[in-house]
Amino acid sequence: MPTEDEKLIRLADVPAVVCALRPGAKLLHWSTPLRWCKKGCRGLKLWSTFIGWERMTHRVAVREFLDQLDALHGQPESAPETTRQLTARLKAKSRELEAAGW
Repeated sequence: MPTEDEKLIRLADVPAVVCALRPGAKLLHWSTPLRWCKKGCRGLKLWSTFIGWERMTHRVAVREFLDQLDALHGQPESAPETTRQLTARLKAKSRELEAAGW
């Protein structure tokens, strides 16, 4: 007997699954999971199969797809500074120099 994660779900239900797996995530458009299956995203494709006339996947496949995307394209540890971070750093240095009498 398949577990809840292994049961096939309709592609239309994937946006709700993504929201459940990632609290705070925006609700996806219904066509996004279809695009992930057909064209892929960043070189990865979401596993799916046809049952009758409907494309299906399962929660495990969605979780693995999202984890693979995170692993491949997560933010690098040495990410470049944003403009706000650079401005804050320069202002702090300027204050240090003024305090030192420069």
